[in-house]
Amino acid sequence: MSEIHAGPLPQADPDGEHPRGPLQRATPVGNAARGFLNWWRSRREHRASTKAVPAAHLQAGPLPQAAADDEHHVGPLTQAPVHAAQRAKKSWREKRWERRRRRRFTEEVLGWILVPVILISGAWAVKAGLNALGTNFTTLIQGIKVALSGAGR
Repeated sequence: MSEIHAGPLPQADPDGEHPRGPLQRATPVGNAARGFLNWWRSRREHRASTKAVPAAHLQAGPLPQAAADDEHHVGPLTQAPVHAAQRAKKSWREKRWERRRRRRFTEEVLGWILVPVILISGAWAVKAGLNALGTNFTTLIQGIKVALSGAGR
């Protein structure tokens, strides 16, 4: 159990040691925290290296004329290589429309397959239930006709 300290906090030793012993982290730094710390450090270094250019380094006025020995291209330009056109990235509306189209198609296929299967299995279940009761569908229909005609009075 930890000791409750009511007075002022003890001061550190002049040699830099903590009065209650060496400090330790409550939990070790995990991989996620270490990755975050590395990212944060590199971000700070990047920001420090890409500070805004002071106004003294900017050139005012027109650019100087290029010398003849500069590496500027002289003469007609060569044809740039033609790359295959990249497919444009689909918007969220297009992606949603494709998902809906696939879902509707799948529902139609399942409907054409499952509805007949459900109807046939329902008919078989009724037939099996009537057989379990010792009758069949034809006898049941004849009994209903007799009951409706009133011939059993």
